Amino acid sequence: MINIPVCIIGCGPIGLTAALLLSRFGIKTLLLERRGALNKHRRSRFVDTNTMELLRELGVEKEVEATGLGPDWTEHNRWARTRTGEQYAAIPSPSFHTVPRSTSPCLPVMTAQDHVETALIGKVYDEPNTDLRFHTEARGLAQTDTETRLSIHNLQ
Repeated sequence: MINIPVCIIGCGPIGLTAALLLSRFGIKTLLLERRGALNKHRRSRFVDTNTMELLRELGVEKEVEATGLGPDWTEHNRWARTRTGEQYAAIPSPSFHTVPRSTSPCLPVMTAQDHVETALIGKVYDEPNTDLRFHTEARGLAQTDTETRLSIHNLQ
């Protein structure tokens, strides 16, 4: 049995970010992921300015920016019949390359979620307050007036 104040289930961008932010406040965290590694299936492909601002605070903004598609791909919203087929429409998206407000120097980035997670997990590995466990699943939760207990199972 371990005694830890916070358990986060899932190593997606939210779980990884939560672990990093809690660690900054000295809060010990157990981060569980039932897979053996980060999910490599493509999901989100756009990181907005607010998220980039948070990534800047966590020290991974430039790393995520470097994975972005850049202006050749983001200056227009494009439509085509297939990925490599004839383009039949393109609408300019000039705001994509400008800072949308004076409160942030960050620009949005067109990139895959797995790149964001890779940058975040690199920081999580460096955090002494975070215990990251792959191949681990939460199985049961029990709560009383004084404590909460979570049963976890190693899947290996």
